[in-house]
Amino acid sequence: MNRLVVIGTIVGILIGALVGFLWWGMPPQRVQGELDAARKRADGLEQQLDAARTNARGLETRLKETQDRLAAAEKDLTSVKEMNLKLQRLVGRGKK
Repeated sequence: MNRLVVIGTIVGILIGALVGFLWWGMPPQRVQGELDAARKRADGLEQQLDAARTNARGLETRLKETQDRLAAAEKDLTSVKEMNLKLQRLVGRGKK
């Protein structure tokens, strides 16, 4: 009877160790799945960042073009004001 108890205990320990080993091996698979999901999210965020950078470059180009047009318009306005002032002086001389 002692022999059966020892054999049963050993078999129970082996089965418990096997179940424990299998159960212990399961979480890394779940963690691997979470890691894969995190990598996919990171890839998506990198793509969004690239799109945002491209958009920012486009906006910088448009801003530069608008600033150039504004500078040209200010230059034209200054020349028109000077011409208007000259015309007013000429007209003012004729009235005297």
